[in-house]
Amino acid sequence: MKKPMTLDELIAKKLKKDEKLNAEEVYELPSGGCVTLQTPTDDIISSTLDRLSDSSVSGVADAYDFLIYNCVKEFKDPALHEQAGISVPTDTVRAILDLNDRLTLGTHLIEKAGLKDMADEVKKP
Repeated sequence: MKKPMTLDELIAKKLKKDEKLNAEEVYELPSGGCVTLQTPTDDIISSTLDRLSDSSVSGVADAYDFLIYNCVKEFKDPALHEQAGISVPTDTVRAILDLNDRLTLGTHLIEKAGLKDMADEVKKP
């Protein structure tokens, strides 16, 4: 017979989730250079999956741009926005990365979150 989790098990589960959210990864872009990836929150993943309902290449790229902006530590730097002349912060991704980098990195982040199958389902017409 299955038993509900104990308080200690629930707390351990939360701490594991928090640890995962605080994890960082250095990722090498296909075009060269590296960026620091932060684990996306559930809200960021949910918003990205909502945006993936437009399964065109530009729709997927836009959804991935949102995900990438929210996961790449360096892209959130206001000094970068100012020096690159970027007025809308999420435009940073498109201004700096080519389409291949954007699609490859977005796919990596979706897979890292363990949501590739769900993302594929959302993208189906």
